[in-house]
Amino acid sequence: MLPRVCAAIVLPLFLASCSVLESNMDGQASTSNRGPFDASPNSPDAAERVRTMEVSTEVPQVGARQTGRHRGMARTDCNDDNDVQAAYSRALEDLRIKAANDGADYLRVLGSGPLDERGFCTDDYYRLNGVGFLVLNQNAGMTEGSNGNSVDSLTGRLEELDSLRSRGLITDGEYEQLREQVLNDAY
Repeated sequence: MLPRVCAAIVLPLFLASCSVLESNMDGQASTSNRGPFDASPNSPDAAERVRTMEVSTEVPQVGARQTGRHRGMARTDCNDDNDVQAAYSRALEDLRIKAANDGADYLRVLGSGPLDERGFCTDDYYRLNGVGFLVLNQNAGMTEGSNGNSVDSLTGRLEELDSLRSRGLITDGEYEQLREQVLNDAY
């Protein structure tokens, strides 16, 4: 008897919280397109990662560590193509934020076909799945025979590793392994 009473009270409260209300310019209430699954960057570092995050359909090159799987969601009318396209953009932003909060600076959007056709819409929610990666191998700035640039790049790469370790994004063991790799690649 008690579980039924609790369910009768909790379920309507949960469903009411799912229809987030906002005020528009006329002061009237309107249903939000985002819904209860919104994410926001949990730190200034995460906000910067969202801004600079590379989004792709491919797995990153060697030297990346997976940070986790995520789902971006946005409320929409699945029967309205224009609304679904807008929901795709909101779901992608939601996905980027969730990946950045886990330390990712690279996002692979899962599915098949072109990037803007990935995801699916059911039950008035657009869903987009992805995997976040932290790209650890930063060899792009290293070229043989450019001693001035390689010293600056080496210093920058070592400082980046220190930063990753201090933020808790890599373990001490990973730090030592990557530091040794950076130093070996430099010479």
